[in-house]
Amino acid sequence: MDHADAIQMPSISSCVLSKHALNLYKKYDDFQFAHHRRQPSQLHNPPISQVALAPEFNGSHRIRLFSTQLKSRATNYGWPDGAVIRDAEAQVIVEIEQSGIVSPAKIGGKLMPIALSNYLIHEDFANPIPMGHDVTFIQVVNIAYLQPTTRKLVQYGNLEADIRKLLPLGCVARYFLIPGVAADFQAGGVKNSTLAEHHAPNSRVVLNEQ
Repeated sequence: MDHADAIQMPSISSCVLSKHALNLYKKYDDFQFAHHRRQPSQLHNPPISQVALAPEFNGSHRIRLFSTQLKSRATNYGWPDGAVIRDAEAQVIVEIEQSGIVSPAKIGGKLMPIALSNYLIHEDFANPIPMGHDVTFIQVVNIAYLQPTTRKLVQYGNLEADIRKLLPLGCVARYFLIPGVAADFQAGGVKNSTLAEHHAPNSRVVLNEQ
């Protein structure tokens, strides 16, 4: 998110990050396990998920991505809005595009720094967290600024499809571009199960508020 851009409308960030980030990843992880992507040993020792949030979304510290374990401005490639840590790796990165009409250049400009990152550093964790080899990158775009007749939604769909053709790219193996407004992500909203449907098209998954 561009922190310099202030908006005067309902935020979608808290809905997506604080209420759904951990839940959606657990649902996806259950789907993976059901399709034998998890090791049998993990049946008795299930991994633990932790969500890190930026201060704007009630998190305690900034989330920073680095190309090396060295904590330096020279190796700092990004400041995402949210992350899910599992199996001692960063498995999900979330970016919220809140302000203005978001262009393909702005969307694509977030992908490459994340793809090139190798470590996540957050003060709640004692050591740098390595990026997983198959990171899921989720970009949520606020469409409250768009006109009713816009073709932006079609453009976003095309962009998501074209980005997926490039994957895997660096550490990023899965990509989701989800447009919406605040109400879409609340309980009963039309986007509430969108991500799960993308992940598991043949499995009914509902993301409930915690």
